[in-house]
Amino acid sequence: MIREKFATALALILIIGMLFNVSYATEIKTKLDVVKQSAETKYLDNNQGYISKSIVDSDPEKGEVTIEVKLSNSKNSSNQTITKEEYEIFLVIDDSASMNTMISTGGTRKEALYESSINLIDSLLTNYNNIKIGVIKFASKAEYSDTEGNDTINDAEKMCELSSDKDIVKNAINTQSNLGRGTNLEAGLLLANQSFSLNCKNKIIIILTDGAPTNAVNIKEHNNQEIYDATKNKLIDIDNKGIKIISMLTEIEDEKVAEYIFGTSDNPTVGRYYYIADSDIQKVITENIAKDVNQIISNPTMSNIKIVDYFPSDITENFEFSYVNKPNLGTLQEDGINTTNNTITWTIDELKEKEEAVIKYKLKLKDMGNANLLNKVVSTNQKIVLTYKDSNEKEYEVVLSSSPEIKLSEVKQNEENNNSEDSEDNSKSKRKLPDTGEYAFYLGVVSLLAIFIMLIGKKLKNMRDIK
Repeated sequence: MIREKFATALALILIIGMLFNVSYATEIKTKLDVVKQSAETKYLDNNQGYISKSIVDSDPEKGEVTIEVKLSNSKNSSNQTITKEEYEIFLVIDDSASMNTMISTGGTRKEALYESSINLIDSLLTNYNNIKIGVIKFASKAEYSDTEGNDTINDAEKMCELSSDKDIVKNAINTQSNLGRGTNLEAGLLLANQSFSLNCKNKIIIILTDGAPTNAVNIKEHNNQEIYDATKNKLIDIDNKGIKIISMLTEIEDEKVAEYIFGTSDNPTVGRYYYIADSDIQKVITENIAKDVNQIISNPTMSNIKIVDYFPSDITENFEFSYVNKPNLGTLQEDGINTTNNTITWTIDELKEKEEAVIKYKLKLKDMGNANLLNKVVSTNQKIVLTYKDSNEKEYEVVLSSSPEIKLSEVKQNEENNNSEDSEDNSKSKRKLPDTGEYAFYLGVVSLLAIFIMLIGKKLKNMRDIK
């Protein structure tokens, strides 16, 4: 009898204790802390701009954070780790007899071309401190060409080495050559290709000519088709080496030959191509070609942009996702997180110089009493992968591997007192949390044992009563 009463009392005490601890556990409050505000800012090649990800707003009690992803095409001159790449440019200029033709605007074709070229050189060397310019002239003396030299490839002559000195380069334009009356563009291209620095990665050739070629390198007998083929193939060969080519052809008599070699303005054989009248020489060289070079050097426009944001399972399983608003540029491929690969994808057709593309989204914790997340530092995402093309159609891939970080943590007593005047309390746990829940579990086990002992005692008593 005494054992039965003792077991019953013990069971009641332990059950009450367990309920007390459970009640205590429900009073524990939690909040969502920002552990790391921002990911690293990733600067793009050639000082193109940067991509960043950061927490721009948070509500600890509600378990919410607002995240901003930004892609900027603004150069960062204060970033000392970024260096400007060097560019080398050769003007390859026709110096054949036809260049002395008088034109409608006054003076000769050569004079108009030379004056415009000087203005181009002056503009480029004034605006950029990371370029060097050289001048090569070409014509043709012989019936055919079969030798190659260093400064002169038979029908081509280097009027000045690559230089950033405006006076040297401009004087080279006006320097007279002794190359003959014919046209051997291939010789000029070959000499230019050999004259670039070996370690320079960014090379540009600007071709300024007024006629179909009458000669080519290593042509033993004069054959127009072979000459045209050799010239065209040399253009393609140089382009395949990554050298940018800009061509201007003025007043050629046979348009079919021009199209065979250079293509058309809409569909050029290589690079950019202008087929113009003499009256447009100045405009095309000082405006169109200048703009082409500026685009190559400064890379102002990004295109074919794709931003893929990858999320970890801690986020996809425990947080609600929603966009704060639509991106200011581009299109989102999903309404929310793609559950197939846990990503969101953002595409932008074009981002011009000094433009910024921004998207914001919100992560809200589903359960403020989530024991699995308590005191665990969670990355808001795994990585961002950015792909894009620059103005030269060169493709890039950039990976932003770091991420803002958050943590569900317990609100300490002093913090709770400071926030006691808050009208709404969403941070209070709705169920047991690990610290106190463990005690409740052990108490529950002991209680069950006590009940078991009580039942055994009652069973024994009944057996005695039967006897």
